[in-house]
Amino acid sequence: MKVKDVIIVVTVVFLFCFQAILPTATAHTGGIFTIIVSENGVVPGNVQMLVNDTARWINVDDTDNITHRILVDANSDGKYDGERDWNSGNLTHECEHINGTKVDDNCNAYFDVPFNETYLNMSYDDIVGSYAFVDLVFNETSGNTEKVYGNVTVNSDSHLTAGFQDTN
Repeated sequence: MKVKDVIIVVTVVFLFCFQAILPTATAHTGGIFTIIVSENGVVPGNVQMLVNDTARWINVDDTDNITHRILVDANSDGKYDGERDWNSGNLTHECEHINGTKVDDNCNAYFDVPFNETYLNMSYDDIVGSYAFVDLVFNETSGNTEKVYGNVTVNSDSHLTAGFQDTN
């Protein structure tokens, strides 16, 4: 019976020691990075984020007869309206709700792009990069469209552990 107890104690101690020497890793769960779309432009115009973060463009422009549309050049071909690019549709200042439910399902005051592997169907390393976007500000009264450009730069979420990196 004592041999069995010793084996159990040695096994438990071994497991604790093994756990202590193994590096632990945690993933960046991601957050929402808010980009304000207003009558004064887009702020910030150049965004720095990490993989797994979500870019959220929120329209706060309550100017009459003005709509905003965000186009993101997802494939970096210089065109913003290709089939592989992202389009917010018209963003309005606010959407009417009744009991917490949107009255018009097509009404959107914000536009989200989650920069993660699941949503984008891309590998982690392929997500890293710069994504150009344009805010098309359409004046329904004059028929004119103003363009406001910006960039979302998505960086790798790298955590360095002291003593294990090649510093060259």
